[in-house]
Amino acid sequence: MAQVFDFGKALGDTVFGTGAPAPSGLPCVLGIDVGLAHVGYALVALEGNSERVLDMRTIVTKKSDAKLGVLVAHDDIRRVREILDALHVVISSAGQPGLSGVHAICAELPHGSKGARAAAALGIGKAIVAALGWRYQLPIAACNPQQLKKTLAGSQSASKAEVQVALCRRYGKSVAEVLVRETGSYKGAKRQHWTWHARPDIRDEAMMYTWGYEECEHVGDALGAVVTCLDSDVVRMVRRMAQ
Repeated sequence: MAQVFDFGKALGDTVFGTGAPAPSGLPCVLGIDVGLAHVGYALVALEGNSERVLDMRTIVTKKSDAKLGVLVAHDDIRRVREILDALHVVISSAGQPGLSGVHAICAELPHGSKGARAAAALGIGKAIVAALGWRYQLPIAACNPQQLKKTLAGSQSASKAEVQVALCRRYGKSVAEVLVRETGSYKGAKRQHWTWHARPDIRDEAMMYTWGYEECEHVGDALGAVVTCLDSDVVRMVRRMAQ
């Protein structure tokens, strides 16, 4: 079964995680940074000219133990099923009171990758996005990593830390708390840099660091895909539903 790292607690216990009453009938878009090992997603409601982040999490699948002798192809299919099952729950949750469901997918999809296995995982990821669009009859808006960095941080060569800071500036403390995790919050998660920075320029004196947990990276890219695709024809169509 896929493991889901729950980063939504910082968003609060209400529908929107802001303490505000739920408006009626808001359309949602689902941001996805898809892979075979990690799938980051961000469920975002569109309200007029603004957005509300409802949920941000990472779905994690693991390889079968080599001792079991499972073929890689069979193992990949099992992991894809786990990812689709988890995303089905996410899409279904957007039908709760106050929301009108998911109306589009915003996906970060790289053009290519290095290595045969990485290329296979990229192909599987694109197939997952296509399958979701077909299964739920959802239009898909896509961006590549360079477009995401350019939109959020102003440069195609921006670092992941700069992308993260831009997201926190846009959405404030609640999202910053999702992206910034304390040491040991999730056992088994990979720690990388752990360089902390005080960011007084970020609203509510949020704390930032250069990408700590690998799981957080995919969540940030999923939300970044939504922001990057806001000017696409697909999201513009969905936004008009909220007006």
